[in-house]
Amino acid sequence: MLIAVGLRKYLLPAICVWCLIRFALSSSKNPYSNDFFAFFIAGLSVASYATGHRTQALIGMAVALLLEAGHLLLSYQQPSVPIETSRFAMLAFSIAAVFVAAQCKAPRFLKPLAFVGLISYPLYLLHQDLGHMALAWLDVPYSDRLVPTLIRALIVPPILVGAGALVYFYVEKPLTGYLTGWLRRPRIPKSVWIRTAGVSPGNQPQIAERDLEQQRV
Repeated sequence: MLIAVGLRKYLLPAICVWCLIRFALSSSKNPYSNDFFAFFIAGLSVASYATGHRTQALIGMAVALLLEAGHLLLSYQQPSVPIETSRFAMLAFSIAAVFVAAQCKAPRFLKPLAFVGLISYPLYLLHQDLGHMALAWLDVPYSDRLVPTLIRALIVPPILVGAGALVYFYVEKPLTGYLTGWLRRPRIPKSVWIRTAGVSPGNQPQIAERDLEQQRV
């Protein structure tokens, strides 16, 4: 709603305040959706930093880490994706990595990681359900123990990236190209089609083009 009414610059502060209020009024015994917002706030903060709103971005990053640390230290229960130390570490590392990337030119050997950004939307749509399926198939428990953590960190992400790439190349990219071409196609008014209905197909484009030129004048 804030974006729709032209208040985009207040989006990050509004979400931070809302999440902090929800956190203050919540109970660690009752699962709620606020625990995922730390990652959302972190992403908005990095984007805000890249656009020059540095103070706002740094506050947003601090709020994201504070929320995640609060959920972890107070033992908030989240049945779908349990809150663990490794999750907090991943959030902190991700913020630091993207923050550094926004400041410095990335080395060439990291360039393939940009592919993850390219497929980020299908990856976002698939990661939770597909991740659950992969972990169930591999019989990996949610635990901070070394082996389950390594499996979640090293084996599941390539599966998700592969699935996201398939959706991107065979669904998103073709549909995007088709829709972009359709939206860019010049629109011929209905009156022109009516006028050319009785004209031979070979002459219809010329008449339509002439009428469009007259309308431009």
